[in-house]
Amino acid sequence: MQRKYHFQHLMGGLCAVALLLLFTACQWTSGPQNTTSTPTPLPTPTFTPTPTPSPTPIVATLKTYTGNGYTIDYPKGWTASIGSDNIVSFTDPTGLLSMTITVQSNAQGATGSTDLVDNALQVFKTQASNFQQLNVASTATIGSETWSQGAATGDVPVTGQVAPVTMKNVVIADNHPTASSTTMAYTISYSAGVQDFHLYDQGYFQPMLQSFAFTS
Repeated sequence: MQRKYHFQHLMGGLCAVALLLLFTACQWTSGPQNTTSTPTPLPTPTFTPTPTPSPTPIVATLKTYTGNGYTIDYPKGWTASIGSDNIVSFTDPTGLLSMTITVQSNAQGATGSTDLVDNALQVFKTQASNFQQLNVASTATIGSETWSQGAATGDVPVTGQVAPVTMKNVVIADNHPTASSTTMAYTISYSAGVQDFHLYDQGYFQPMLQSFAFTS
């Protein structure tokens, strides 16, 4: 009877242990898992550059000037000034844009057009600091003739400006007619600030040059 009691007591203890193990296993299976989640990568931002606005093209309204053996159109609002030795200057209201035309007797084309260009650039050199000659096309077609061409940059004092302005100066020259007792040397020099020179060249200077025509 005593052995039966001990046996029942032992069986009860084993059942209790079994239930405890089963409960622990269930807790382990169904309980929260300590797992490390992989973070979702953030999308890489895409940089879209802001487009540079195109500069507004210049459209000049022109009027005609008749000079010594030639005509040329120049923008309304510009001033045409006639100096000595048949030198004519066309200047915009700011004084920063200008074109000068010089006409001189040059019988038989004694002074070649290339020398005329070099002489004009030397004059610009005396007026500008930090003079630098540029590599440009050596010729240009103006008034149905081939002219010699050269260009340079330099810092030039300008009225109303505190500091000198870096200017680009282009010079073209031609002997017309080529070799005759009545040959005249035509030299055209035009200049503007370096930074926006291409705009002024397309909007003002090229239309002026395209309008140039010999009258004799």
